[in-house]
Amino acid sequence: MMQEEMGRRKSLRAPLFVPILLAPQGEHCVASSTTLNISEGGLLLKYLPLIPEKSFLDCLLVIPHLPVFTGSLQEWANLLVFYEQGYCLRANISLRHHQEMNPEEMLFQQVGVEFTGLSRTALGAIERYTQQLLLVLTALQKEIEDSYHSPLLLEIAKPIMFFLEGSTPASLKELRERAGALYKAITLL
Repeated sequence: MMQEEMGRRKSLRAPLFVPILLAPQGEHCVASSTTLNISEGGLLLKYLPLIPEKSFLDCLLVIPHLPVFTGSLQEWANLLVFYEQGYCLRANISLRHHQEMNPEEMLFQQVGVEFTGLSRTALGAIERYTQQLLLVLTALQKEIEDSYHSPLLLEIAKPIMFFLEGSTPASLKELRERAGALYKAITLL
């Protein structure tokens, strides 16, 4: 777990691009969004449709159950194709403070939400997910440093990067930049 300044997450966060359903507590309407990353403390959402600041919401999303990383990027990339759907997370969240914006801009705003209470099972699923990605990104960073010009590395990394970002790098240079940015995001925050 990482310590950070007040108002920032205190644990590892990992990229996670999945749909999420949100319902303001006590209301019968449902909104949807897409997650950008997750930690034991909360989520970053791509946007949050017109829900007042500091609202309490119920959410539903699926955290992928990733294959166990055994040290081989090639093996993990091959297994990644067959990852299981994962853990269905139901949680209560509170909308964090966000800057004032007009309604047109709110559709494109990234919004942080905090979990207000998670079961041990949910915390375990998030921890397993973030730890597996940290192991994989650490190994990928080491491999990039050790085999700077290997075209095979690019092929191995494509399914990993597609899972993490939804697209594949076109060159080793792009792979180095994108993997480096993901590694920083998950470790430094």
